Amino acid sequence: MKTLPVLAGLLSLPVLLASQSNLFIDTSYTAEQMVMDFFDNPLVTPSNITFNGGPVSMAFFEGANTDLGLPAGIVLSSGDVTHLADSVGYFASTAFMTPGDPALTLLGGFQTFDAALLEFDLEVQEDTLDFTYVFGSEEYPEWVGSSFNDVFAFFLSGPGIADTINIAMVPDSPDPVAINTVNFMSNTQYFVDNEVLGSSDIALDGFTTPLPATGVFIPGETYHVKIGVTDVGDG
Repeated sequence: MKTLPVLAGLLSLPVLLASQSNLFIDTSYTAEQMVMDFFDNPLVTPSNITFNGGPVSMAFFEGANTDLGLPAGIVLSSGDVTHLADSVGYFASTAFMTPGDPALTLLGGFQTFDAALLEFDLEVQEDTLDFTYVFGSEEYPEWVGSSFNDVFAFFLSGPGIADTINIAMVPDSPDPVAINTVNFMSNTQYFVDNEVLGSSDIALDGFTTPLPATGVFIPGETYHVKIGVTDVGDG
C-alpha cells in the first residue's frame, strides 16, 4: 500500500518562505508532477491529472519537525498557500474570487468559494490504498457553529462504488471533516487548538490531527479521485 499525505487548509495554508520556520512549501511543481511523484509505485498508475483553484493554492510541503503530524505531502488551500509557515498570530487570508464546488457545497451546507480541486484517474493493482491528511483553517475558533463551515473532501468513484463516496470522514461518524464537525466542542480528540499550542511554524488557528482516508478498489480497474477544500459562506 502507498500513503499520500495531504494537508488541506482554508483561507490560506501559510507556508514557509521564512528560514526560521520548520515548515517548507514548494510551489514550483505542476499538479501532474506532484501526483506522479507521490504515486511512484508500479502498482498505482495515475492519469488525467488536473487542478482547479487559485494561482498559488497547491504545493509540496515538508513539515517533519512541526506539530502537523505529517512529514511531507501535498498541500491544497483555498487561499495563498505560501502563507502557511507564519506563526499562529499571523492572520492568513486570501480571496482569489474563484468558484466554489457543488459537491463541497452539499457537504458544507452553504455556498462555497475559492475551491481548490485536485482530480485524477487512478488504476490500482491493489485492493486498498491508504491516505493520511490534516485539515486546518483560520476560521477556528471564532466561526465554529456558523455558516462559515469550511470543509474538506476526498471523493472516490468507479467500479464497485455506488455513485461517488467521500472517504475523508470524521472517524466512526457519518460527518464530513469541516469547521463544525471537528473543533474544540465536537470530536475534540481530533482537534488541535493552535491558539493554545502557539506554533511558530503554522499560521492556522486550528487544525486536525492526522486523519485516515482509505479507498477500497477492484485490482486492475480505474477509479476517479477528487480531493477538494473550500471556503464556505465567504471567500
